[in-house]
Amino acid sequence: MTANLGRPYSDVVELADESAATATGTGTAVAAPGGRIGAMQFIFDLTSAASTGSDTLDVYVETTLDGTNWIEIVHFAQVTGSATTYQMAGKIVAGLKEDLFTTSATLAASAHRDLFGSQYRAKWTITDDSGSASFAFTVNMLPC
Repeated sequence: MTANLGRPYSDVVELADESAATATGTGTAVAAPGGRIGAMQFIFDLTSAASTGSDTLDVYVETTLDGTNWIEIVHFAQVTGSATTYQMAGKIVAGLKEDLFTTSATLAASAHRDLFGSQYRAKWTITDDSGSASFAFTVNMLPC
């Protein structure tokens, strides 16, 4: 089975696999894939959400240009505790013009930046209004 531009699905890289995330965190940084990459797809797969609607989960993908400072490049739509399971995709494309922005600026929900770096990682923020928020999800990267 092959993905876009003939790249095999075995090129999928896991950025996060959280079976019960209860607090804000980050996944392990992974190196950018080698070779010519025209685009990157990021897949956020929510498998279970907290039961209280006021609990929230924000999931991001970040990249770094210098190995130290992280820049948000994908911000999936915010999930509330009452959400059902679903999957969301974000895609960045090489060669597109990127408007100027402050690298420390928070990226709005459901937005992306077409910026490629040397490493990638997932980041998530949990707001726990119930005192028992728990979200299960994965974030994967697929070069195209």
